[in-house]
Amino acid sequence: METARANNLEPYTYPEFLFKNLLRVQFEAHPEFLEEYLPWDSWVQTSYKNNR
Repeated sequence: METARANNLEPYTYPEFLFKNLLRVQFEAHPEFLEEYLPWDSWVQTSYKNNR
């Protein structure tokens, strides 16, 4: 929650997105896939930006 807030993301929507999508990511075999889910990733920033 604090990481989401620190990166100006919706503090409840971003963790929900992680819980739903990380189950499908094969990050044990490809740890670089996790980079796409970090709060400072440009795709995450545009998708989950806090508009307050």
